[in-house]
Amino acid sequence: MTTVDGVSRYCPAAIDLDARQLEFLACLPMPAHGLLERLDCELERGHSGFHAALGQHSFNTQWWVQWSLAASEINPLALCTAERFPGDEEEDDNGCVLFDRHEGRHSHIRGQFFG
Repeated sequence: MTTVDGVSRYCPAAIDLDARQLEFLACLPMPAHGLLERLDCELERGHSGFHAALGQHSFNTQWWVQWSLAASEINPLALCTAERFPGDEEEDDNGCVLFDRHEGRHSHIRGQFFG
């Protein structure tokens, strides 16, 4: 996890998914990974708007759990197209791993922010 002076750069918010949300994510075809019952916000600390965490990746669709203090929902969101090194085809973890038009800086697979 990326830290500055021992403080995480990620938002500290988390959500415990309810049974319906877990069932929805579990029923998606061709899941890319196992499910977690508790998700941590993947956005940069201090972001505005909804918190967000990837719930599941199914085929070419990323299903993001977005939440506030009052509500939560699961939405299919397009992948962010930002690249750390634009046009570098050799770099295997070049792209932002968040959704398109997310709040805050971009993030890549190694858990570091850029841009």
